[in-house]
Amino acid sequence: MSPNYRLLALDLDGTLLDASLEPSAATKAAIADAQAAGVHVTIATGRMIRTAQPFADMLNITTPLITYQGAHVQTADGTVLYDNPLPPDLAAEVVELALAEGLYIQAYIDDQLWIVERSPEVEEYLSFSLVDIPVNVVPNLVEIVQQKPVTKLVWITNPTELERTMQEWGARWQGRLEIFRSHDHFGEASAIGSSKGVGLAVLAEHLGIAQAEVAAIGDRENDASMLAWAGFGMAMGNADRFALAAANHTLPTLAEDGAAYGIRRFVLGEE
Repeated sequence: MSPNYRLLALDLDGTLLDASLEPSAATKAAIADAQAAGVHVTIATGRMIRTAQPFADMLNITTPLITYQGAHVQTADGTVLYDNPLPPDLAAEVVELALAEGLYIQAYIDDQLWIVERSPEVEEYLSFSLVDIPVNVVPNLVEIVQQKPVTKLVWITNPTELERTMQEWGARWQGRLEIFRSHDHFGEASAIGSSKGVGLAVLAEHLGIAQAEVAAIGDRENDASMLAWAGFGMAMGNADRFALAAANHTLPTLAEDGAAYGIRRFVLGEE
């Protein structure tokens, strides 16, 4: 029996991964069965290339990966299909404002982190990775982001302060930058045209797969663009309101192996 979709994009955190950073046996089996049926399975994540690749290896995924919230799409051999760094002047504006407001901010340059000081926030961020991430501590981060291409920026703070920045910074850079939340504590800034929806469209075109033949599963605001773009978007039962509003269907939660259910029921067409 042929699968209902030819390309499946999967978010990682909150969709395939809980705090243990280990996909469940049911999830692994469903992904393997989808691949055996001829479905191209990819990861669409806000993570860096180096921190996404171990999960791709774990799941035997060889389809090009959508990383950095869609700002970068790359094949397993390192061929870049899409790369959309922030304009240097806007990157500098964001960093300057964050530091002026006393917020921790990190820049992603050459698949490495660049920060002004080693703090609890970066340690929290590093705890989400299965591999070591190079961290560069520099005295003048504003100057660095003006000189080097920045794939994205992330600031880490408490949920209340994050909500404030979402409102104020979203309005400040509306139409000039993508400003969104990827975690209860993480805010992100990317270049316009950087979203999981854009990354998924780039990948589908590369593979010669029509939009109607694409499915996606996610759980957060940063997944909404790909859930909306895909021919069939599925939000996890634990998803936020943005993902739920963008999706065609709501699955069971992560704890209930919602992604595995979605793959089997809707992608493979199993009863």
